[in-house]
Formats: sequence, C-alpha cells, structure tokens
Amino acid sequence: MQPTALQSLVAALVRCFAIYLGLTALRFAVQGASFYSSDFHYLHVGYFVVTTLLFAGVALALWRYHTAVAGRLLPREAKDGALPAMEGATFETGLIGVVGLYVAVTALPQLVNHSAWLFYDSELFGAPRILEGRVAFIGSLVQLCLGLVLLLRAPGIRRLIARLRTGGT
Repeated sequence: MQPTALQSLVAALVRCFAIYLGLTALRFAVQGASFYSSDFHYLHVGYFVVTTLLFAGVALALWRYHTAVAGRLLPREAKDGALPAMEGATFETGLIGVVGLYVAVTALPQLVNHSAWLFYDSELFGAPRILEGRVAFIGSLVQLCLGLVLLLRAPGIRRLIARLRTGGT
C-alpha cells in the first residue's frame, strides 16, 4: 500500500520523535559517564545504563518502524480502511495529538529523574527535601497523564472544542 501525504507527514513526525528520544538517551549516557568519573556518587550507575538503553531502544524501534507507527496513529474509515482526506477536523485532531505527545515526552525524562531522586533523597538531604521531591514527582506524573489524555482522547477533545465554539449546538 502506497502511503498518502498525511501518512508520510506523520511518519516524518514519528522519526523526529525518534531523534528526540535518541538525543535524550545520549544526554543520559553523558550524564552517566560524568557521574561515573566524579567522586560524589548519589545515584547508582545502573540508573543511567537502564534509562539510556530504554530511550535508545524506543528510539531505534520508532526509527525502524516509523511507517507502521504512523499508520496506527491515523484514524481509518470503517468501510475499506482507507485514510480520510485531509480536512480541518483531521488536522485539528492530529495537532491535539501532537501536543499531547510533546507534553508526555517532555514529562518522561523528568519523571525518571524525580523518581530516582526520591529513591536516594532520604539518604542525602533528609526529610525537608523529600517533600519537594514528591511534589516534583507528582507534577511530572500529572504532566505525563495530561499528555496521554491529549494524545489518546484527541478526537473527543476536538469535538468538545467544536461544541464550545458553536455554543453547544
């Protein structure tokens, strides 16, 4: 099956996301190397290894299967499975989904970082810092949930926005 222009655009966005995840993996690898060479060890080296491998693995999978992922992200019509024509509603739904994807993706590294700090924070800084770490962890978790809601419920959100624009009619 020949990919349509919309599917090619989404496939390109999936590859851009794979590049972002690859750069995030590189950032964790550099932090891990810097951490390993320092004298002050507040985290286990395994944290950096696991997060680097996790982000790099997802990046490689998305880079390899970008067309298949793009096909799964786009809505299909019920009759023959053909992709719908590019309309304003489809574009708006896709845009809401992209915003949700961005919000969720930016929350993932923060969530991993805050969860590691929560694990080691009580040994380093004591009780007052644990409260700040929990608040930061909960904030990252809420950001991840909001991003997933935007991503997974984009058609319903688009319909709600359309109803609010027309005054509920």
